[in-house]
Amino acid sequence: MNVEDQIMCNEIFTVYLERGKLLDSLGYRDKAQASFHKAEKWRSVQDVVGKPTLSATPDQPNPEATDKPSRCDAAHLPLMIFSQNMAKPVIKHELPRLSERIASTPQLAYCLGLLSKASTPPLPFSPDTEFEEQLDETQQAWILATAKDEDEQERLRSLATKLIVAFIDDSLQDPSIIAEVVHLAPILERGLYRKLLNTFIDGIGKSTLLDLSLLEGLAQQIQSSTPDYLLADDLIRILRVLSACLQDTHRQSFQYLYGLSVAVSRVLDAMADSDVKGLNREHLHAPLSAYLDGLKGSSDPYLMYQAAYAYQALQYVPDNETSLQAVLRRTSVVVRGISGFASAVKGLDLSGCLEGLTHLHEGLEEVYNVAKAGYEGVASL
Repeated sequence: MNVEDQIMCNEIFTVYLERGKLLDSLGYRDKAQASFHKAEKWRSVQDVVGKPTLSATPDQPNPEATDKPSRCDAAHLPLMIFSQNMAKPVIKHELPRLSERIASTPQLAYCLGLLSKASTPPLPFSPDTEFEEQLDETQQAWILATAKDEDEQERLRSLATKLIVAFIDDSLQDPSIIAEVVHLAPILERGLYRKLLNTFIDGIGKSTLLDLSLLEGLAQQIQSSTPDYLLADDLIRILRVLSACLQDTHRQSFQYLYGLSVAVSRVLDAMADSDVKGLNREHLHAPLSAYLDGLKGSSDPYLMYQAAYAYQALQYVPDNETSLQAVLRRTSVVVRGISGFASAVKGLDLSGCLEGLTHLHEGLEEVYNVAKAGYEGVASL
């Protein structure tokens, strides 16, 4: 088992363990035990697969007989072996001579990315800029030569613009073309960037059959966006479309659910970075939160992990409910549960008793969640 698989197993084990603890505290003993059992299974996977298979020989002692652990703790591996503040990896392409034919879209994006450095003033030194990519002599020479030739600059930018316009006008939007145009997203001007993004959103929202390639393109474009290119209203509109698609997708369509969960996560990350607040609780925040919470129990480990990430990211984007409204809502649920239970007992109505207990449990669970979140917030200070 490689490092990434060990980390994923450890995260899934932790999710099931925490879920079991929460269910146990709420009184769901059977569900809690089932969650603990799943956590134990994922820990067993690490114990069996993550352990090195060494045979015991006179020159090579059996690792079971030593006091040293046979495997590293996957949760601590990144801290032990990975450096901090590494520069983002960049795939380099051959730089063309002036007026030479461009071989591929990634090469064009690479050239325009380098060219943008010529018009960007250098940032003052800081711990963050210390690890920025350092340009080599070949790159610096190409930037200087191209910066002096306005016709060459216009040729490269015109190629990118024509590619994006052709893609927007193309009704087929082949997956291979989508994979190419997203390379250009980071270097596009704001207007063209937003038109490309709108094409992805329209394709997802208006299509009868969900297109995974459009979802992947949308997620990648949002991830590589410049902060000023996306407004709060844009992100809310995108999230509303993705939320509707997610809740309309059959629970067994793991590929679609996973692709939508990834796209939702990217949008929520952008919202958290932009400090977006005030999502409509009734029509967007609460339904999406409940649906993602349900997906966390998926049997597919990749979908479960991504749903858990998206659910947690959503908690960092506040809804539009005020504190007073929250108190009144939770109080009304508790009161409705108590009154319903009391009326059912008085009338000897068994179904009414169960319904009243359900409302009462929902209200108390809401109170518990608020108290738990408040305690965790204070404890983290």
